[in-house]
Amino acid sequence: MNKGKVFEDEFKASVPKNVFLYRLPDAASGFAGGKVTRFALKNPFDFFMFSDGILMPLELKTTEKGAISFDSKPTKNRSQNMIKWHQIEGLRQASENNRVRGGFLLQFRDKEKAYIRTYWISIGDFLCMMESLEGKKKSCNEKDLKAFRAFEVFGQLKRTRYVYDVGALIQHIGTLENLKIPKRGGYSFEIYKPKTTELEIDFEALRAKGVDI
Repeated sequence: MNKGKVFEDEFKASVPKNVFLYRLPDAASGFAGGKVTRFALKNPFDFFMFSDGILMPLELKTTEKGAISFDSKPTKNRSQNMIKWHQIEGLRQASENNRVRGGFLLQFRDKEKAYIRTYWISIGDFLCMMESLEGKKKSCNEKDLKAFRAFEVFGQLKRTRYVYDVGALIQHIGTLENLKIPKRGGYSFEIYKPKTTELEIDFEALRAKGVDI
């Protein structure tokens, strides 16, 4: 079984029993047994997850290359990037609706260091990240995701498979109020900065008073 299917299976097994999860059927590869015109339907994403009145479309990706490539614009030819334009647009369009909060679930595997780290990023923050990276690169790594408020989903290895804290992910998504989805071609972004601690505030106040620290 390929790593993508393993990731999907691990995710499905980790979803709490009281949460509705639906996997969109794989796209058809042909018509009339392939003897007539061949075509391929493009699923906008992998899963629908529903909990506490919130619909969460999800697209899952996994890599061991340290970065996940993405389309930056529509393409006529078959894209070699991991994240396709129709998936970006599918999540964006879905998330423009009330109580729909779509995003990517991105897994990074490192054989040498023997770790797996997984992040969820909302489609809105993903679009802002794309604009920030425009002209520089067409892929994102863990550092990029963290700069744009990605939520790390804790995973624990049990025997041969990982179990993810999907309950914590759902709780996190539930706290996101009034998510603004940028319009295509007009994204705006603000890099996430951790809140200043009380100790740091005290230092700043002392510096303002002329104390050399």
